[in-house]
Amino acid sequence: MRQDEPARAAAWQEIRVDLAALQHLTDDLSSEVSHRVRPTVLAAFDQFGRGAHFGVKTPSVDLHAVKRKYDDCLNATVDRLAKHLAESKRLLDAADVILRRYRTTDALAAASLDDLRRAFDSTANRQRGD
Repeated sequence: MRQDEPARAAAWQEIRVDLAALQHLTDDLSSEVSHRVRPTVLAAFDQFGRGAHFGVKTPSVDLHAVKRKYDDCLNATVDRLAKHLAESKRLLDAADVILRRYRTTDALAAASLDDLRRAFDSTANRQRGD
């Protein structure tokens, strides 16, 4: 242990987390993903997935080249939207994990030494088969 480590540890401040605000944020994220992002992206998938519908009967090579390029752009857009939807879900999952971990940490911090001792004894008794 270096000489300055105890001084650094003493300088740490308490971290306070407003669990209600974190729950509200998680609920808002969930609502946003479920009710706005997902339906909008799925609607775009339906529309863009069909590809370009122009110039089917036109013999123009240039127009068919433009149509191919447009189809490529639509496919790239669908890929980006799929990634956006997946990342939105990951963000929601991360917020949920953070909320659960803070709740667990708060519950453990609120537990008295006797509560912890009883839990430890109960687990030890179950493992021994008592």
